[in-house]
Amino acid sequence: MRRSTTADDGRPLRVLAACRVSNDDDSSSSLERQREKLQEGLHDNPHCTLVHVTEDRSVSGAIDLKDRPELGPWLADGKRDEWDAVWVSTQDRLGRDDLHFMAFVKDLLDWRKKICVHDDPSFDVSTETGRLIAYAKATQAAAELTRIRKRALDSRDYLRRKGLWAGGNLPFGYQPVPVMVDGKIHYKLAQQRDYAHLLRTVAQRLKDGESLANIARDLNDRRILTWQDHLRTLPGPEGRKAKGAKGVQWHPSTIGRQFRKVSCIGQVAYVDKETGKTRVAELDGGDPVLFTDEPILTSEERAAVLAKIDERAGKPQRPRRSVSRLSGIARCGTCGGRMTVNRVTHNLKNGPVTYERYRCASTTTARQCSEPAYIERHLLDASQHPRSHQGTRGEAGGSGDRRSRAHRPDLQEEVGRHDPRGAAGIPARAQRGHRCMAWRARPWTAGGFRLARRFPGGCPGHGGGALVRC
Repeated sequence: MRRSTTADDGRPLRVLAACRVSNDDDSSSSLERQREKLQEGLHDNPHCTLVHVTEDRSVSGAIDLKDRPELGPWLADGKRDEWDAVWVSTQDRLGRDDLHFMAFVKDLLDWRKKICVHDDPSFDVSTETGRLIAYAKATQAAAELTRIRKRALDSRDYLRRKGLWAGGNLPFGYQPVPVMVDGKIHYKLAQQRDYAHLLRTVAQRLKDGESLANIARDLNDRRILTWQDHLRTLPGPEGRKAKGAKGVQWHPSTIGRQFRKVSCIGQVAYVDKETGKTRVAELDGGDPVLFTDEPILTSEERAAVLAKIDERAGKPQRPRRSVSRLSGIARCGTCGGRMTVNRVTHNLKNGPVTYERYRCASTTTARQCSEPAYIERHLLDASQHPRSHQGTRGEAGGSGDRRSRAHRPDLQEEVGRHDPRGAAGIPARAQRGHRCMAWRARPWTAGGFRLARRFPGGCPGHGGGALVRC
């Protein structure tokens, strides 16, 4: 099709070709066919200069042109001056949303650009009549998009009622198996042996009273891939290369979430488009739809596991005895994780005695740490702020810390280095976090004591390598 081959200033027309293909299999809209039409257009208009060809793969026509991964950057200020016209094979390649289309037309007119549609030589948005015709065609494309979406929803609803897998993320412990239904190949889900066994094992451990945190820590220690990482190691459809595992760690909430989902008992869940809530698919008689003939767990087993999880979550928390100044601020010198206060009470001959110490939070969570650090609470609090030696009611330390500060020059020197603003003007919070990174402890005991590493400048109150009671 021979067209105007010059820009408004008389230069040869610089063309930006825009190709797009959505998820639906429409051969007339394939990238190969669009490139063939591009070659025909360049042959008919030899004085046009092809600047670039954008290929937006698996991009719906409902996506705004500025938000498309390939075409969008060419519409920004940086590259807009490099072309004079946008070329497409058909008008619906620009989009199937009539409002997006008309907004794009207005932008092109403001930028003094043109649109070339290969299959429509009369396409012209520079006149009122041309824009009216173009808008009428855009509404037809929008109506087609509505029909495409309805067909997709009807297809998913059909597969859901038949108990077939409609695609998407695989539920934990299942894999697709091809089956023949009504003369067509569809997929049902069957158990994936390793992860189905893993889910049953975790369920039994939870029913035996083990915590989610301990199970998550054990799975991480055994280097078992999470379900999402396992899926990333599988090859994609049509022989696509596997993405590869990301090394995501197991987390207690991730494990507990698998038992909240009805997929572990083989039921089909879907999101209601009207309410946005997740619902369980049901047959006409009210029975739930099953997507597999072999659920990993029974409804009774799932209910027992959830009861144990809720029982542990519903235990009343102990009241906080006192405020810990550096809890969550102090960091373990080994793994860099936060340190929290641990309180242990021993019943001695002269009455109960409570010991308080900061320790690496990895000891109570699923996070891994090769050498969890700990330090007595009053020592760390005392070395970070001069007022902390005065002691407060209910906190470790007391009046004895006042006396120890007066007769401990090395401690005064350490405290002086971490004045609330410091010589370098660093905020006190940042200084505390920086200093705590240097305090670590060896994870071995000898005679009921734990040998701590030498603190910078000596351990406050104990000098160099000090013995700290466990």
